[in-house]
Amino acid sequence: MSEGAADRAKVRARRRRRRRWQKLRRTALSGRLLAVGAAVTVAVVLVAAVLLRESQPGNAGSRYVPPPVEQERTSVADALPAEGETLSVLVAGDSLSQGRFALKARNGYVRRVERALDEHWDATATVVGDSGRQSFDVTPDVPRRAFDLVILELGTNDATGNYAAFSENYSDLVRAVRKQSPDAGLVCLGSWQTEYRASLVDATIDRTCTEADGVYVDLNELYLDENLRGPEGAQGVYGVSDNFHPNDAGHGAMAELALEPILGQ
Repeated sequence: MSEGAADRAKVRARRRRRRRWQKLRRTALSGRLLAVGAAVTVAVVLVAAVLLRESQPGNAGSRYVPPPVEQERTSVADALPAEGETLSVLVAGDSLSQGRFALKARNGYVRRVERALDEHWDATATVVGDSGRQSFDVTPDVPRRAFDLVILELGTNDATGNYAAFSENYSDLVRAVRKQSPDAGLVCLGSWQTEYRASLVDATIDRTCTEADGVYVDLNELYLDENLRGPEGAQGVYGVSDNFHPNDAGHGAMAELALEPILGQ
């Protein structure tokens, strides 16, 4: 074979090898594309299956759904009769509900509240409790009849007594009230106490009242205002005043706060 013929044979051999290599590359590329396509198809099918499953009734639990946020009640007006009708009111409390130490009986917060309510309804208040009473003392005295509105003013003496049992005692009181007046507007006043002693009972009053669909009213800022207590030694209808109980201004401030969730002031 001449030298030229040998060179041409080599060129043809190289061309054949190049064509075989190109064919192998095309085959491998096609295989990879088929694999990717299959993977994408599987992924799409899986996503579609999950979405379909979650859309079926009864499968909502497969995803976390946050619970609805309950709005804390701030008014009891919707539980009361229409204006102009009769309104029966129960007040369960201690010496503050008795009126100590307002100079005159009509200046006590209960009488102030009753007069304000009487401008909108034909209101009549029944008061149970007395000086020194604690929540467990008053529970047996809850009248066995229904009221339209209930105001609880207890916890002040519990904070200096057996406050360890207060949670149970106050819960018993609220249950007794709700047993007789399940649909009544419920307003729970906090304790008339120092900041520390109030901390022993007020959180329980707030929680228990809220759970019973009532409205909690904090009194601690009023107590801390010395202008709303005393002066000691003033002679009034309930005897000689001290520096602890609310004076006329204190009873007036208490009445205003108690009326807010009732009249929406």
